[in-house]
Amino acid sequence: MENEHYTLNNGTKIPKIAFGTWLVPNNEAGAQTVTTALTVGYRHIDTAAVYGNEEAVGQGIRNSKLPREDLFITTKLWNADQGYQKTKIAFEKSLERLQLDYVDLYLIHSPADRTPSEREQDTESWQAMVDEYPTPDNPVDNWFENVASSWQAMTELYHEGKIKALGVSNFYPAHFERVFKNVSVQPMVNQIRLNPSQVLPETVKYDDAHQIITEAYSPFGQGRSFKVPLYQELAAKYHKTVSQILLRWSLDHQYLPLPKAGHEAHMRENLNVFDFDLTPEDISRLDSLNTKK
Repeated sequence: MENEHYTLNNGTKIPKIAFGTWLVPNNEAGAQTVTTALTVGYRHIDTAAVYGNEEAVGQGIRNSKLPREDLFITTKLWNADQGYQKTKIAFEKSLERLQLDYVDLYLIHSPADRTPSEREQDTESWQAMVDEYPTPDNPVDNWFENVASSWQAMTELYHEGKIKALGVSNFYPAHFERVFKNVSVQPMVNQIRLNPSQVLPETVKYDDAHQIITEAYSPFGQGRSFKVPLYQELAAKYHKTVSQILLRWSLDHQYLPLPKAGHEAHMRENLNVFDFDLTPEDISRLDSLNTKK
């Protein structure tokens, strides 16, 4: 696992699989989950301020006794904290909760360019997700100004060495074109919901063209994928589990998946995906499920 990395556009090495911590509780059990993940071989831990578990993640890191330089830690700036000064304050609070001197990757969690009702509609509509979000003609809460000033604050923290790499989450081509045309530091990562039912080809194409690593959250489709006949067929063919097939699909596309797992056996299973590749034909079959499941 330690030798499986991508290289970001600033030369930073990032492990190809991250351990996702959404819904990991902010208590001793949550800390133990993170420690177990690190013990079985994960070196990339992904959290966020809005997950409310940065304290547990930090405690889990400390309990692992692993050297800090061997780890890659990601957290995220929540929408309510966007803006230059608010970003600086929010970042310092995240560092304090994690009890770290720096983070390896800091992401803007969302462009926050839509109203809650619009977001709810997108969540309920697979087609809306894969068709890409349109250019926001009616910005909500000055989203462009908020994101641009947050990025300026993050860039300063990056130059100070408190952040090793910068990125965004839930951004689409229209957002990139609006915000990042004339910035001194370009985004290095874009974390989006991505699995064979949500391929988002235009966003991935944009990321690739701009040397942005695409991270795939919900790589299992939030658990709904396990009953899909094609996934079960391929699991039997490759003598792997459905989870391993879906993670391999991400890796074969050069995505960086963020699987979650609550049990040690599943954590180990999700790391055991570097000894096989899907055939181009099987990748195409999986891609064809876009919007269908």
